[in-house]
Amino acid sequence: MGEVTVEGGSVNFTAYGYNTQHLKNVFVNRSYSFAISPADDLYTFAFDNAEGDSPKSVRFTLTEEWIDILSLAIAFAAALVSALAGMVVINTDFRRRRVEARGRTNPSNRSYCLYPDFIKLLSANHLPCTR
Repeated sequence: MGEVTVEGGSVNFTAYGYNTQHLKNVFVNRSYSFAISPADDLYTFAFDNAEGDSPKSVRFTLTEEWIDILSLAIAFAAALVSALAGMVVINTDFRRRRVEARGRTNPSNRSYCLYPDFIKLLSANHLPCTR
């Protein structure tokens, strides 16, 4: 976030650096506020007289806006909890499928019959396990 204030005339303001396309040769008569978002670390600023060589007073203020670390920590914690909850749901689903598969075992060889759903639909009597 920045601000240019001019007293006693006007200037042309130019910023050089990353993401400053909107700050090329900007005419400033009294006051001009600007923002560079997202910003980088290295910038150069130039001020040129717009009205000959008359004396002017130029005040230039540049401030940085930082991301609040507390908000970042809360977002990280929420993402971590969501990831853990997702892993629990996936693990529970795998266990449920394993229990359902145990109900379809062949008592002679105790192998699991994990038929895909489309095979179940094709066979009316659910083919016996032959493993």
